Amino acid sequence: MAPKNIWIAASEGNLQRVMELIETDHVSVNAQDENGYSPLHAAISYNYYDLADYLLKNGADPNIMDTDRDTPLFVCETVGCARLLVDRGAQVNHRNDEQQAAYEVAAEEEHLEVANFLRQLVNLPALPETTTEVGEEDDPNDYRVEIPLPNSAAESSTMADLMQNSEVPNDSQLRAVATQMVLDSLNKGNNIS
Repeated sequence: MAPKNIWIAASEGNLQRVMELIETDHVSVNAQDENGYSPLHAAISYNYYDLADYLLKNGADPNIMDTDRDTPLFVCETVGCARLLVDRGAQVNHRNDEQQAAYEVAAEEEHLEVANFLRQLVNLPALPETTTEVGEEDDPNDYRVEIPLPNSAAESSTMADLMQNSEVPNDSQLRAVATQMVLDSLNKGNNIS
């Protein structure tokens, strides 16, 4: 049975049914459901490139917003679909209700290729392809940074001073350094205030 509405047809990648709904039943290519979701949002979110291309060629607005002010670029998971939208006029710097741009949402959703493609369009540096945080499967020693501990009370400094003066680039590494310092201190009998 064919989907009754255009959003389901687009979500299923059913190009024939979408064409029928638009060309025969005269459903608007920019029809929106109660959440503002359009057929283009649906096609892009499921990476139906050919369907998205058809919608855009038939008047779909690449900057149509849902109720959260997300455009189809915000649900894009592939560079191909992102490029299609940008080539048809999608605004890369548009911000949604959470004041995020599509490249920030893509990074948050771990679609780093899309995030980096969009970031280069607005002259932002590329994000690293992978991020590592200290977790259960990570070895804290991978992040170990040698920081000399004071030998006497006169030379002692607060943990905050040591952390502030360290050259550790992120919170995960900073936690690992602090943990290692405490463990080293306990092993050596030093007192960290």
